[in-house]
Order: sequence, then C-alpha cells, then structure tokens
Amino acid sequence: MESLPTAAWRHLGLTPLPAKSKTRPAHLRQAASDLRRLFPLDLPDNLSHDELQALVASLAGVAVARGWPARLRGRRYRPWPPGRPLA
Repeated sequence: MESLPTAAWRHLGLTPLPAKSKTRPAHLRQAASDLRRLFPLDLPDNLSHDELQALVASLAGVAVARGWPARLRGRRYRPWPPGRPLA
C-alpha cells in the first residue's frame, strides 16, 4: 500500500503542509492541531515536517488494518468519536 502525505491531508479535508523548505513553525503547529481535532492523538507541539508527513500518511494504514476501506474512498473523514482508540 502506498499513501502520499499531500493526498492524505487533502483526503482528510485539511490543508497540506507546504514544501519542507517553505514550512514555518506555525504551519507545523496548525497541522498537529488539525490532526488532534480529527483523531485521538496525543501529539507533542514540536513535531517536524517529516514526522507530520509520516504520521498523516500512516493514518491510511490504520484504516486498512482496522478494516475500514470504505472510509478511504470517502471525500472527508468525520472527527473521530471521543474516547475511541485508533488501534
């Protein structure tokens, strides 16, 4: 399975991170905040561009592993139900 970070951000209805050389700390903070809003993730505020890109791309793998292929085809994810674990 291949998951591309830019496509993953868009599929989630979020703004993709800019290119690594153009990303500022505010972009990283916003991206982490956006992911926390959608999923029950305990993320530090200081994740790097590479870490956030890897994380968002890996969420497709979580969906497949949990047997949610239909969610991969939807236009947008709804916020994750509070208290429901990813794994």
